[in-house]
Amino acid sequence: KWLAGQGVDPKRIIVEDKSITTAQNAIFAYDILTSLYRNGGHMAQSELARQSCVSSAALSEVISKLESSGHLSRVRSTADGRQLDIELTPSGFEKARELIATKLAFEEEAFSCLSETERTELLDMLDRIAATWRVIEAREREEAC
Repeated sequence: KWLAGQGVDPKRIIVEDKSITTAQNAIFAYDILTSLYRNGGHMAQSELARQSCVSSAALSEVISKLESSGHLSRVRSTADGRQLDIELTPSGFEKARELIATKLAFEEEAFSCLSETERTELLDMLDRIAATWRVIEAREREEAC
C-alpha cells in the first residue's frame, strides 16, 4: 500500500494470477486492472498505453486475455468514436480489489515484525528510495517512449 501510495510503478511488483500465462503479462495485467480501478473503472486505451509505456501490441495482448476472462471490455469512446475505452466489468472490479487486498495483506504481514518506531523509520527511508525510483522511472520512460 505504501509503495503504491508513493506513486511507485506497479509494474515493478510481480503478482501471481493463474489466469495469466507469463510473469510479464501478470505484471501488465496487474497494472491494467489497478490503473482502471484507480480511475473509476475506465480509461482510454491510448492513456493506458502511455502510462505503462509498453508497445500497443503487448498491451492489446493482455487486454484481450483480460477481456476473454471477463475482467474488462472495450467500448468506443463517447468523446472520440475513433478511440477505444477500456472498462472494468464487475468481475474486473472484484479482481482488482482482490489484487489490492492480497498486496495489502502481504505488506501487513511482512511489516508485522517491526515496532511502530521501526515502521516510521523504515517509511522515512522508503520515502527517499521511492523519490529516487520516480526519478529513475521518469528518465527510463523518456528514453523508452
